Amino acid sequence: MRPLAVEPALAWDQPSERAGGPASCSGGLGPTRPQDGRLEPAHALLAVRPLPGAASGSLPPLPRLSGALPVTQPGGSRVDPREDRRKVGAPVSIQEIQEALRPLAQTRSVRWCGVAPQRLTGGEYADVTVWRKAKAEGWEAGFTGLQTCGSPWGCPCCMVKLAAERSELLERVVSRWGLERVLMLTLTVRHGPVLLKPMREQMSAAWKWLQQTREFRELVRRFGLEFVRALEATWSEENSWHPHAHALLFLDRVPSADDVAWMKERFFVLWHEAVVRFLGARCAPSRAHGVDLREASSGRYVAKMGLELAGAAFKRARGAKSMSVAEIAAGAAEGDEACVKLWKHWQCGMRGAKALSWPTRADSKLRELREECEKELAAERTSKLAAREVVATIRHEEWRAVGVLPWVREAILDVVVGGGDAGDVQDVIDDALAEWCRRRATVAT
Repeated sequence: MRPLAVEPALAWDQPSERAGGPASCSGGLGPTRPQDGRLEPAHALLAVRPLPGAASGSLPPLPRLSGALPVTQPGGSRVDPREDRRKVGAPVSIQEIQEALRPLAQTRSVRWCGVAPQRLTGGEYADVTVWRKAKAEGWEAGFTGLQTCGSPWGCPCCMVKLAAERSELLERVVSRWGLERVLMLTLTVRHGPVLLKPMREQMSAAWKWLQQTREFRELVRRFGLEFVRALEATWSEENSWHPHAHALLFLDRVPSADDVAWMKERFFVLWHEAVVRFLGARCAPSRAHGVDLREASSGRYVAKMGLELAGAAFKRARGAKSMSVAEIAAGAAEGDEACVKLWKHWQCGMRGAKALSWPTRADSKLRELREECEKELAAERTSKLAAREVVATIRHEEWRAVGVLPWVREAILDVVVGGGDAGDVQDVIDDALAEWCRRRATVAT
């Protein structure tokens, strides 16, 4: 059983960035320190809203403790809710991978994603709601009122959530446009031991230059071409990072085989010139592998756009010489030192990049179709939210004290999925708070 770290390493209502600027990829983001130099644990924030019977500021900050804090489940038995899930081995779910990767996060928003309560107008925090929903295979449960980072590069949970939403949108747009009028374009560069961030930035600059050429504008005029572009990257022991771009080309008619061949040749000439201009001749793409253009087959285009992410994608293939980002994340969560370094480099290299780029022109037909589909999907998601049953509401003072601990959140979800009500959820919170206060009192004496 892994030791329980009661004190998180970072307080979420500190300034958004440290005085020294954003974190570097070498060491990650460390604990924040106030101006007096003392480490400010998240549990010390409870002094703002003291617990009943505890004087504000009368106890010292909670030290880092090891061992499990048992929770009284409905029925009176005291068990560790992590016992059946984390006996040995590596993380087995996206949530566990996210918990293991929090210390490696390069930004506070990623580190506190799904943990810190939302900040309301005026500086107050929102209360946290626990909900459940009946599904064919059983109950589904979760929390609302928590902050989300929305990062497709540093947060495993948001990666999966955004991938599901974007794949759903992309599939609907392609279906409305007509799959037979969509082509799949892949652009790569020659492999080599280069850093991820400068290569990614130069590839983006090369693509931007390509769009401004007269030849590309001729393609747009001739075929009514519009596109959606996505970034993807893999890593291998031999060639290090290998970023590449995928684009779905939306045409105004069904292209013939001769059209596809002619467009592929045009794209290779333009892409070769762009890469040589911005990345140098050593990265010039080969004719065999630099450009690939083909008809978009059902299902394949979603995977190629980097949107086919699920829990199984985060299982690392052991001994592989080449790894996807999902496999790197799984390896870093297991504690693999090489994967930890790669995960840090990945966050630094991709931070600020757009995962999926859509047309922004006011007269774009693809933009209009996208907005129409987004409205439909938003209405469908709203109707699904209405089917959720609100089980309990947890005050933000209590959540900030013990809700930040992974095993407490797991215990609450276990109770809710097992049919518990608001009283059972409050029992879990009360037991955790009581144990926490006893330990602080022991430290103080």
